[in-house]
Amino acid sequence: MGEVVEESGVRLYPQEDPASAPAAELHLLAEGVRVASIAKACRMAIRQFLSGVKAGWGKAEFETWVTRTQMVVGGAAAGVESVGRAHRGSYAQTARARQSMVSDELFQRLLEDAYTAVTTSLANAGEDSSFAVAAIRRGFVLQARDLDGKEGWVPVDVPGMWPVERLMALAAADFLTRPQDYERGYEATGTAAAV
Repeated sequence: MGEVVEESGVRLYPQEDPASAPAAELHLLAEGVRVASIAKACRMAIRQFLSGVKAGWGKAEFETWVTRTQMVVGGAAAGVESVGRAHRGSYAQTARARQSMVSDELFQRLLEDAYTAVTTSLANAGEDSSFAVAAIRRGFVLQARDLDGKEGWVPVDVPGMWPVERLMALAAADFLTRPQDYERGYEATGTAAAV
């Protein structure tokens, strides 16, 4: 494992194979919920976030986006979500307390930092998947199987997650479920168009 490098204010981690992450428990998704649909919803939510931050979102717009994302992504993985919340428990309570005390200016900076982190991670995903390994280790994503037998990853939604945690969970779930899309390059995912 290499040294963490800071470049233009963005922390870059050495390449790490997602297979090197701790073994994940496989969760069964509810009837009618497909891992491919969750990955697609994650990618769409990322695009919406990136467009919103470019448009100057603040706390209210971010919270609206979180609510919509929870309904689409979180609702599809409801059973898995409760397991994920249990895994993140006390950490989530600490994050909620910290976020409620953040000024509007600092919150704007957090959104911008999340924007930079996710675009950098996805742009380099074909060569460096360490962001996905970090998401697995931090409990931001959980492995799941749908009733068709397809396996993938779902983001964990915990109230009070920092914007960057929320974005990286969505990005990791999409990347880990559909890595072949990123092998063709970031632009092939359509997410780059939102930047």
